[in-house]
Amino acid sequence: MSSATVANTDNARIDLKELILREGLAEEDCCRLSEEAYDLLREALQPYGLDTGELLSKMKDCKAYISGSFPLSIIHARVKSNDLDIYVQEEGMAEIVEFLVSKGYNTPVEMGSQMTTYKEGEDTDNDGGFMSNGIAKVMYTKRQGGGVVNVVATKCPPIQVIPLFHSTVVMNYIAYHGIVMLYPKTTLNNTGSINCGGKITAKMLGCIDKYKERGFTLTRSYPNVNTSKHRCGVNPYCPQTIRHLQDRGVLHIPFPDYSEEELGKLRFDNDTNKFVWQLANVAFCKEATADKHGFSLVDTSAIMNMKKRK
Repeated sequence: MSSATVANTDNARIDLKELILREGLAEEDCCRLSEEAYDLLREALQPYGLDTGELLSKMKDCKAYISGSFPLSIIHARVKSNDLDIYVQEEGMAEIVEFLVSKGYNTPVEMGSQMTTYKEGEDTDNDGGFMSNGIAKVMYTKRQGGGVVNVVATKCPPIQVIPLFHSTVVMNYIAYHGIVMLYPKTTLNNTGSINCGGKITAKMLGCIDKYKERGFTLTRSYPNVNTSKHRCGVNPYCPQTIRHLQDRGVLHIPFPDYSEEELGKLRFDNDTNKFVWQLANVAFCKEATADKHGFSLVDTSAIMNMKKRK
């Protein structure tokens, strides 16, 4: 599955991260970056032989999203994703697979529910129940001379699994209408929270180490937690804060066709009416709490992020 590497920067490209930091994080600022974001996506999709407009149209039809390290590679000029992960609910998987095969991809092979190389290091014990990570199965496909695409079928709405990823730096997604970051400030500053309330597994540690090697600082506590300005349960970057897709902590860079629209309404109408989550590392911040679990709730579907502890 996705793994990010440092790209060769001899051929300079637009650095969306620097543009965002320069322009600002307000909605009107992000709308000014629509063309740049779309151009970077088109460039990143070239090795996959996929037309940007066609792919986004198919994602809209199937309510599918791109997540994992690929969105991060659009945002960070020095991060390169080695594959493309498309998340879609089970009933839309066949249509996405058919689309890829029509573009020259091999017939996909199922990786299985017990994956040895699972998405960015989340818990792989997926039994499909209430306590699972929401992943039903993953189909692997490759185009001759091109990139690898993993189609991740979910039992829940696909964006619901994003707050279960190993850290906040990969909690981003690409929808047909734009790029959405759940923890933009820390991710843009190369920092993030480790999303685990119990024992960190060897698999998760391996994924965390990869991102540390690429210049990201990952901790279970809030960065600069001793500062007097930090308010547990209030600051959007605090692991104790219950977040939602319409709050001010979310950054949304629309693609050109949607740059004039109200972004919060765009997410509400097209992604989900209600998306609420809390990180699992809630006990590692400034104020004491006995809670050691996170959750992700979309509309009426809920998943608990509970790690086994010895």
